[in-house]
Amino acid sequence: MTYAKKFALYFQIVNLPFVFHINMKRILVVFYALVMGHIASAQTENEKGQFSGNFQTSNQFYQRDDRIGANTTQYLREKSSTDAWLFLNYKLKGFNFMLRYDVFNNSPLFNPQEAFSDQGIGFWQISKDIDKLNITGGYFYDQFGSGMTFRAYEDRNIGIDFSIYGARAIYTISDRTRIKAFSGKQKNRFAIRNPIIKGIHGEHTFNISERIT
Repeated sequence: MTYAKKFALYFQIVNLPFVFHINMKRILVVFYALVMGHIASAQTENEKGQFSGNFQTSNQFYQRDDRIGANTTQYLREKSSTDAWLFLNYKLKGFNFMLRYDVFNNSPLFNPQEAFSDQGIGFWQISKDIDKLNITGGYFYDQFGSGMTFRAYEDRNIGIDFSIYGARAIYTISDRTRIKAFSGKQKNRFAIRNPIIKGIHGEHTFNISERIT
């Protein structure tokens, strides 16, 4: 009988002592030029892109009940709240364009004691696959290993959005080995926090088999 065990070996560095200087305007200009060139080429060759998306909304109505201590501003004044997310995705010739529009109306997600109202683009991303290299600009979610040292993730149902605004590169050496590096700033609702976060991560997965007779 043969048993196969799979292990993942990680090596990573977070908060490197050097600084990446990111000029997002230049990145966007380069991406825009590449996109326009590919779209023109695709139109000439009658190639079609792939468009997809989804919409999620949460609507709540509040009726005050003093017996359970319902005394937040939504119960006293607003009486209702709405949270909504519209996500759009377009793929064409190795490019992937993502856009999410967020709407918050009297939302208690970020602070149950307050009513937050705002709307705008909460996430956008442009990525391109070039052979074994993937380059991403804009917002992105990721983690190193199990997420103990670095994790950028979203849980919109409880008001968590820890995406990174910056640039990322992932190089896949083989099916078992890849290296990624990024630099950017953490999102804070519709704004960006000042500290720069940067890191590099290498991952290799290998199998160990042992025969038991």
